[in-house]
Amino acid sequence: MTDLSQADRLVASVGRHIEKIWDWDAFPASRGYPELARAQMRYIGSGGSPKTGDETTLVPKHFTTSLLYQDPDRYAAVHTHEIEEIFLIHSGRMVVSWDFDGEFVDIVLGPGDALVNPAERAHGFRNDGPEPIVAQFMVGHPKPMMPNYRSHPSKGDGAPEFRQPLPDPADPRVVEAHQYVVRGAQAPIHWHTLDNGSELATQPYVLPAEQGGVVPSIRFSLEFLHLPERAETLTYTFDHEVAFMVWEGQVAVEFTDGEQAASTLLGARDLVLVEAGQTFRLRNSGAGVAKLSAALGTATPAADRWTNAG
Repeated sequence: MTDLSQADRLVASVGRHIEKIWDWDAFPASRGYPELARAQMRYIGSGGSPKTGDETTLVPKHFTTSLLYQDPDRYAAVHTHEIEEIFLIHSGRMVVSWDFDGEFVDIVLGPGDALVNPAERAHGFRNDGPEPIVAQFMVGHPKPMMPNYRSHPSKGDGAPEFRQPLPDPADPRVVEAHQYVVRGAQAPIHWHTLDNGSELATQPYVLPAEQGGVVPSIRFSLEFLHLPERAETLTYTFDHEVAFMVWEGQVAVEFTDGEQAASTLLGARDLVLVEAGQTFRLRNSGAGVAKLSAALGTATPAADRWTNAG
């Protein structure tokens, strides 16, 4: 870690939603095809965009993080990535289509839902409306994961059919696909009493099965943290990076090295990337429960990571 003050290190680790812009030209293959229009907001790395020169993004280690915006009646053509990709829906309703030997199975995702697209799994997605989609996209590698298109209008391929009936849940392909889905309204919530007297709830999404992960982690992990009003976590130091994005409430994040300390407030869709070896803690500074997504740069995080001060 570079020799910076804790205040400078913290400033350099935060991506603020209001200081970013939506990039409507993030995906060159969509140029000239309005039906493919979607925008990207980059936080960590560039994800599936070749725009590696964006100085407003944070440096990725084991995963990238961006937000994607898509209007109704727009779609992304069927493609693959060489690394797994996680979709986490903030708002709207996304229909993801998995390609099974030329036949497509639709997976519908709503707010708080997540889907793990394994490496080389051909998929596309669309917005059947009526609301825009905002989704958090995370790719399990620091370099750009450029899509390999299986179909595209440039090849003369047509658009998917919008507003289709839901598939038969007993179809074996549907059963297989839903093994990679996390329903936010159904994922278990575990409450922990910390040594400082605060309470903290965790909601496993993509974690090892023995830690209750709904979907087993591959290269990185994903969960939610819920902090009650005035609650404060312990002080942690991990041997992997962790990125927190605020979904609800106001969260104070503090960096410390035992001598210096610095803190800042994060609001909705603000992100902090805590590098490996950086000591930190979180505090709910607002009214009501604060909710954060936490992406961990390992497939095997310590089982007691939130209850054991590091």
